[in-house]
Order: sequence, then C-alpha cells, then structure tokens
Amino acid sequence: MIRETEEEVRKAIDEYKQEYIEKLKPKDIEVWCVFDKDSFTASDFGNAIISARAKGYKVAYSNEAFELWYLLHFNYYDSAFLRDRYKAMLTPLLKFTYEKRNPRMYEILLDKQADAIRNARRLLDQYNPINPNNDNPSTTVFELVEYLNQFLHKN
Repeated sequence: MIRETEEEVRKAIDEYKQEYIEKLKPKDIEVWCVFDKDSFTASDFGNAIISARAKGYKVAYSNEAFELWYLLHFNYYDSAFLRDRYKAMLTPLLKFTYEKRNPRMYEILLDKQADAIRNARRLLDQYNPINPNNDNPSTTVFELVEYLNQFLHKN
C-alpha cells in the first residue's frame, strides 16, 4: 500500500509529466516536493524523499511539522516538540491565533525571513550526517525559499 506522503510525490511526478514534459525542455523547470513528516513513519517519510530525489526533484521537508519553519522566523529551536505544541507556540509569537493554511503567512513573516533562513540552516548544520528520518527538528524549506527569492528579487 502506498503511503500518503509517497503518493503525493507520485502525484507531483505525474502532474509534472502531464503539464510540462511536452511543453518545456526539462532543463527549463525545477520541481519541488514540499511535505512534512507529521505522523508518518520514518520509512515512509524517508522513502518519499528518496523517490522525489531519484526523479531529480528537489525536496523541502520538515521533520516534524511545517510549522517549525514558521517558528524559526522568531527563534532558534533545536528541541523536538509534539505536533500539537506548534500552534500553541506560534499564537503568542504571531499575536493572533495561528490557523493552518493562513494565506497571509508569507506576508506576515516576510520581514523575519532572513532570521528563519539563518536559524533553519544552523539547525540542519547540527546534523552530521543529515538523516531526515531522525533529525527532529529539521527543515529544508529554507532551500526552497532561497531558490524562489532569486526570482522574486530580480531587477
């Protein structure tokens, strides 16, 4: 049985093939798969990363939850938290009740983005070698943000 995270990677691959492969040369685009570990087993999480990278796709993952990326905008954290703690931690930092899928999060956190990138890189650098399955907390979302920033900030 294919697990949900791996299934998302497979969907991204299928959509990429369908939408772009016939229209663009593969060198013209870069595909990123973005997901977090949540309650998936380490092997499912790791297999999803391996599957995506085997296809040449980039991966922006968070272990344990995507909200780690948001927290890193405010402070450096190197201790694992239970998933249900993230909302409770974000709410006072944001000064409003954090809700998943808030479409304004990018705008709200933009002025703290450099801090988040620095904190996420520092966090990832503590793991040697890097093992996404076990490195909790960790995130590579900053790599995607840096990639996108090169297009957003062109003059």
